[in-house]
Amino acid sequence: MRVKSNVLLIAIIAATGGLLFGFDTGVISGALPFLKDHWSLSDRQIEWLTTAVLLGAVFGALT
Repeated sequence: MRVKSNVLLIAIIAATGGLLFGFDTGVISGALPFLKDHWSLSDRQIEWLTTAVLLGAVFGALT
């Protein structure tokens, strides 16, 4: 039974990481139009902003 509980714990942690990554993706996609208008960002700057947020989510999940 101990092995099954460890596997369950690992699966829950992995699923939570996926959920949070998806949440971060949803948040940035909803905020992009407002950020673009407020700061007058170009398409290239929007790409870099999106990349930075998603890389931050990846590195945050690893730590």
